[in-house]
Amino acid sequence: MHIRVTGERGKPEQDEIRLGWSAEICHFGHEIQSFAVWCAANPWLRRDFEIMVATANEVFGDATHWIEERPAYQTLCMFCASDQPQG
Repeated sequence: MHIRVTGERGKPEQDEIRLGWSAEICHFGHEIQSFAVWCAANPWLRRDFEIMVATANEVFGDATHWIEERPAYQTLCMFCASDQPQG
């Protein structure tokens, strides 16, 4: 059995972002689907997402697409993590 703990003192390691869109919008089979998963936020990805959101909102209508954000916590297995004491 593995017990999972968050990163050092439970602090977020890095934010994560993903694209979101209205339920009425169908992107099934479109490559934009790959951006619906949580990704580590960085300035380049955020810029790309902002461009995609602006373009999609022009095509599908205002506020149909957005960027979702959440804090990400590093998850470590306290039995397997290399920084844990051995022995």
